[in-house]
Amino acid sequence: MKKFCSKTRSMRRGFTLLEVLFTVVILVVLVAVGEDSGSLESMLAQVAHFYDRDVEYNTKKLTTLLEPLLTAFLSVIVGFVVVSLYLPIFSLGKAIMHQ
Repeated sequence: MKKFCSKTRSMRRGFTLLEVLFTVVILVVLVAVGEDSGSLESMLAQVAHFYDRDVEYNTKKLTTLLEPLLTAFLSVIVGFVVVSLYLPIFSLGKAIMHQ
């Protein structure tokens, strides 16, 4: 939020949007083209679409990586529960056979 406020202050001081957002290359190029051609709104819409796709891709990739780990983790938990339930039953069977 602090970065956003500092960029807003910079724009109020007279800097253009291009000068304020120089750190992100694709954003800079599209903003420059939008400012030059007078179609800044459509260029910012394209930037938003690009970042939406990027977030979807990274989310899908992260989910794909985490799925096997979660499956293994849950398998260990289920195995522990099964062993903890059957261990007393086997111990009881051994106790009955030795009497």
